[in-house]
Amino acid sequence: RAVAIMLIGGTAGGVGFLLGGRLADTWGRRPTTMLGFTMSLAGGLGLYWLDSEPLIIVAVAISSLGSFAAVPALGAHRNELFPTSIRATAVVWLNTIGVFGSISGLAIGRFAIDEIGLDMTVTYLGAGMLLAAFLILFLPETRGQVLDQEAGAVL
Repeated sequence: RAVAIMLIGGTAGGVGFLLGGRLADTWGRRPTTMLGFTMSLAGGLGLYWLDSEPLIIVAVAISSLGSFAAVPALGAHRNELFPTSIRATAVVWLNTIGVFGSISGLAIGRFAIDEIGLDMTVTYLGAGMLLAAFLILFLPETRGQVLDQEAGAVL
């Protein structure tokens, strides 16, 4: 049953890549990322709070679809926000911050799960995901923007 749930969720994820790339180009990087984050949040919370197997399958599919849909939008945004002269350095710093956040989350999560339980820990992490979706509003929309030939970025 777990394999079937992951297979369905993974298929939704593959569709999410294609859909996210198309939406990022037609609708915009910001709204696509925000939609992806929100879907990931809703499905992720459902995975931990729902008891019905069919609803868990739906939750996994929604979470996977959203997570994968955000990837092409984030990738395009990241590459369009930084000038060519510092793009690689900026990407390394963003990845380093992401890894540091993951390590910190795992370390803190270990204690949080012991104190408040897995379901509540995931719910609090969901609040962080909601904050991340909100912070996307402060990035400039780069869809359709012509990159400065010299600088190579919108900023």
